[in-house]
Amino acid sequence: MSNNPRAQTVRVDLPATEDYGTGQWAEIRNPKRVTKGDRDDLRVASFSVVELDDDGKVTNVGAASVASFDALLRHWVVAWSLKDPESGEPVPIPLDLDDEALAAIDLDIIDVLEDELKPVLDKINGRRDTKPSTDPQSPSVPSRD
Repeated sequence: MSNNPRAQTVRVDLPATEDYGTGQWAEIRNPKRVTKGDRDDLRVASFSVVELDDDGKVTNVGAASVASFDALLRHWVVAWSLKDPESGEPVPIPLDLDDEALAAIDLDIIDVLEDELKPVLDKINGRRDTKPSTDPQSPSVPSRD
């Protein structure tokens, strides 16, 4: 993955799997660049499946979590090299997959993408390091006269 915070996308090496073989990759939007619009999109996806009981309490938190993660995959994975193991045809990116097809993607692939996209979730959910750096080369460290 690129360390360049200005990069638009980064390439992620995917693990070898029985279905997809070796040498697979995914191109994801740079997880260091997250906007308010990104947060709004994931929140809308999450809230769209929330179910309430008669007392107004949320009854299906798991569905909201799944919908949010699926939206993350659909918004952030912009290309990948996966091919259907039976036909050899390219597997559409998550944005172009229905829920059933997305659920059928090998979990080893999904786990790597989840790890790479964790900074996005942390930022969207408010869990990020906002402390100034102690690195003297960092622009957030006050200069000394």
